[in-house]
Order: sequence, then C-alpha cells, then structure tokens
Amino acid sequence: MKLVRSAENVCKKLARFRNHLRYTLRCLDEHITPPSLRLRRPGVSKNCDNIVKKAERALLNDRVREINRKIVYLKDKSDTLDNRLHAKFQGHDLETALEIVQTSYEREFSVVKERQLKKLDSLKSMVESASHDKERIPEHLVKNGS
Repeated sequence: MKLVRSAENVCKKLARFRNHLRYTLRCLDEHITPPSLRLRRPGVSKNCDNIVKKAERALLNDRVREINRKIVYLKDKSDTLDNRLHAKFQGHDLETALEIVQTSYEREFSVVKERQLKKLDSLKSMVESASHDKERIPEHLVKNGS
C-alpha cells in the first residue's frame, strides 16, 4: 500500500507541474508577468522599464526550463514506481492500484487546472483594467502594445 501511495503522490506532483507549465507558458504568450516574478523599477526612465521587462521575461523563461526539468524527473520517478507496482502486484490488485493512481492524477489535474485558469484570468483582468487606469499597475507589467 505504501508503494501505491508513493506512486499516487508522484502523479499528483506531475499533474500540478504540468498545469504550472501551462500557466507559465500562457503568461509568456500573453506578455503577463506572474506576481511571483515581478521586479521593482529602480528608476522612472523608459530604459529602466525595458531592462525590467527583459529581466522578467528571462525569469519566466528560466521558470519554464525548471518546470520542464522537474516534469522529466517526475516522469522518470513515476515510471520507476509503475515498474515496481507491476513487479509487486498481479491481476486484479495491479488493476486496482493503477486505477487508484490514475484517478488521483486526473482529479488533481482538473482541480489544479481550474485554479491556474482562475489565476490567469485574474491577471488578465488586472492588466486590462490597468490599460484603462495606468496608476494601478506599473507600465512594465502591462501587455506590450497596450
């Protein structure tokens, strides 16, 4: 049973990281900086804004690379645990164990997906409202061309 729980936990982590990757890539596509990666502007010049934008974009790209590394690691770990499950269980017990792991993965994936979509929608609405009211969000956080 401990092996099944380990496989279940790894699959949950994998589901969370896959959704986190989607969220991060959508932020890149929408030119939105997540709150965790926002940098303060040390000055007021346009050059300063450009430097901050580039740095935030680079941080976002680095986060994508880190998430991808984590996903590869978790896939390997999941495969290893899956092989151990196949070696330890046979027949109906194996099917039950794999079903538990798969159900847990799907449930976690859908819950995290909804949470990430809400976060992205919230950020989008904040950026859109900032285009109408420039005082709420600094200019370097607003979508390019707005």
